[in-house]
Amino acid sequence: MVRPSHVPKGQPLPGRVGAPMLALGDLEVAIAGVKVLRRLSVHLESGRTYAIVGRNGAGKTTLLRTIMGFTRISGGM
Repeated sequence: MVRPSHVPKGQPLPGRVGAPMLALGDLEVAIAGVKVLRRLSVHLESGRTYAIVGRNGAGKTTLLRTIMGFTRISGGM
């Protein structure tokens, strides 16, 4: 496997463009008993650029923290 630090600048990481990279279905996250994310489904593919946008308090940071494993999933997968 090639690590990102070994890939020349401006070159895409090795792998198949469009290959599934992350899939979440009906994700639910609760913090201190309050549901922050409800029934969220996400499907990301490699080689694509994504943006997470929304108003303050919409759950953008919670989603990213959950994907990174810092916040527990309370439902879905």
